[in-house]
Amino acid sequence: MPKLKIVIRPQEIHRNKDGLFDVKIRITHQGKTRYIGTGIYVDKNQIDTNGNIIDHPNAAKYNIKLRNILNLYDKKILDLPVDIKTKSMKSLIDYLREIDTEGRENDFILHAEKFKKDLFQKGRDNYAISFESMISAIKEFTRKSRIDFIKITPEWLQDFKDFYLDKKRSINTIAIYQRNMRVVFNDAIKKKLISRDLYPFYEYQIRQSQTRKRSLDIEDIKKIRDAELKKSNWTRARDLFMLSFYMNGINFADLLLAQKKDVYKGRLIFNRAKTGRNYSILIQPEAWEIINRYQGNKYLLYFIEHKKQIAKANRKVPLHKDIVDYTNRLLKKVAGEAGITVPLSTYFARHSLASIARNIGVPKDDIRSLLGHGENSITDIYIDLDLERIDQAMRSVLDALAKNPIIY
Repeated sequence: MPKLKIVIRPQEIHRNKDGLFDVKIRITHQGKTRYIGTGIYVDKNQIDTNGNIIDHPNAAKYNIKLRNILNLYDKKILDLPVDIKTKSMKSLIDYLREIDTEGRENDFILHAEKFKKDLFQKGRDNYAISFESMISAIKEFTRKSRIDFIKITPEWLQDFKDFYLDKKRSINTIAIYQRNMRVVFNDAIKKKLISRDLYPFYEYQIRQSQTRKRSLDIEDIKKIRDAELKKSNWTRARDLFMLSFYMNGINFADLLLAQKKDVYKGRLIFNRAKTGRNYSILIQPEAWEIINRYQGNKYLLYFIEHKKQIAKANRKVPLHKDIVDYTNRLLKKVAGEAGITVPLSTYFARHSLASIARNIGVPKDDIRSLLGHGENSITDIYIDLDLERIDQAMRSVLDALAKNPIIY
């Protein structure tokens, strides 16, 4: 029968950069010894000969976690469907790492991959891509293709953050990685795949720097609208930016993926790619003027259809993401021609709309509804809100762009 014990390996090679040692489960079987890390780090003087953590501020919690792990492994060994003596050390280690006694995965990356796949199936491509980036970052950090939930501790998260700060990755990018990790943990706990005891975010705080202001004032929007641009692709980028602004700050993914069948009685009715919620936007005359220049066959705009003609069949990145990235590069040129000293991107359309609406006196609740936040799904709009009120809020912003603006 395999023997299990909580230990550290006190050799210098096993220290982390803070001089601490990973507490491990030592497994002895068939005359061989192997170790499985737990992700808990302590000084070599903070563990006694019985595997108890001592003289550490988190000693009680760590001891509970370690006993839970040990008990889980013991139970898994007892429940082995074959004679334990016939199992090699490698197959035993793989068995202990991969599944628990109820066939549930302990591998964080495996669960994250499933979560990402589910997002793609739901059409939430941009969100799914952010999980893909997180998974790649974890693999780069660990140099492994799997990691158990139990190894992702507050200390591990701090090491992960320090690793990417050293690589000059922005603090906000790292925060996105770690927020996505938190989502995976919450999903696994909700599905009862792991215990709440393993949740590392009770202690670890995800921090990010304040995002640079992404809003323009009304005069800046006028400069972009009226700029005389030298190249046709700059003009297309400007038109897409203004169309997003004219259509209630619609997300670019929603704008590019909108189909003609989604237009009913002059309104675009769709499910938002980011949230999956239903939403309805009145297509104002200013918006129709741009749409008519770029009408597609199936899609409201032709950009996706043109991209499909040249895209590889086995591509993984959604077509609209390439279009958004390209548009963002061109918008930097547009800003320069318009005399705008900001790194203009698609995000500015939505943020600027909210800022301008607030400045001309549109009530905060109406701005939230205008942007599709919170309670303003199409069902809720019909029940609690008046669509005409939202349309008038948008009309007020557009009128403010005219020479004689009408104040809301």
